[in-house]
Amino acid sequence: MEKKAAPLIPPFRIADNLYWVGVKSMAPAHLMKTADGLVLIDSGSDDTVDALISNIESLGFDVKDIKHIIHSHGHYDHTGATPKIVSLSGAKTYIGLGDEDAVRGECDLLWAGKIPPANEKEYYFEPDVIVREGDVLDFGDVKVRFISTPGHTVGTMSMFWNVRYKGEEYIAGMFGGAGDNSLTDKYLDSKKLPYSLREDYIRSTNRLMKEQVDLHIGNHPGNNNHVDKASRMTEEYNPFIEEKTWIPFLTKRKNEVMELYGLEDVE
Repeated sequence: MEKKAAPLIPPFRIADNLYWVGVKSMAPAHLMKTADGLVLIDSGSDDTVDALISNIESLGFDVKDIKHIIHSHGHYDHTGATPKIVSLSGAKTYIGLGDEDAVRGECDLLWAGKIPPANEKEYYFEPDVIVREGDVLDFGDVKVRFISTPGHTVGTMSMFWNVRYKGEEYIAGMFGGAGDNSLTDKYLDSKKLPYSLREDYIRSTNRLMKEQVDLHIGNHPGNNNHVDKASRMTEEYNPFIEEKTWIPFLTKRKNEVMELYGLEDVE
């Protein structure tokens, strides 16, 4: 049976200065409008770059105005479109400490439906900035704070930033790597990664539960009921703000990993 393609997700505004511009579940991307220009959070995979550009332009923005591209982690479905966007915009790129070799193409940490050949350097890039625990990026009216949350990858970075909606300011938060698909024996063994990443994942979820988050942004749309929330948005009701999914989601993910691998809770 032929595998069905993931459904396309139309672009839309989540808050006054925050937009979904990704193409599908496995090609996530968000766009922030800041005083320092447009900031792209993850770029999706290279096979969706044309649709990504179309989504950005449909919202009235110019890809050439993207000044910064922040990556939650080094997997290809979050970084694959970056070289093309950089070629069009000259944007500065950011990746968490520990995942820089993945985006350089110097190690095989890729996990996505399409894996580029190791010798195809156009799929990779040299990051301009290596992001570390506690770093804050100042884009003028928007400040993005990073917490190192290893597990999904060694260099996964979760991020928190201020957004505006109807005259009020809220804190948006994203768990930079919520999937447990990279914690299996097969995956860890094949990439020569330590099984301790599972305990790291649990520690990361516990750290994140201590953060105040008003607006939960999913690293993939399934993480925050993105599609359902988008379908119910009205001028009077914004489910992304009104419905608190941050703590329930983190609790669910932590418990699933603990049960799957027979692990105890660790701080």
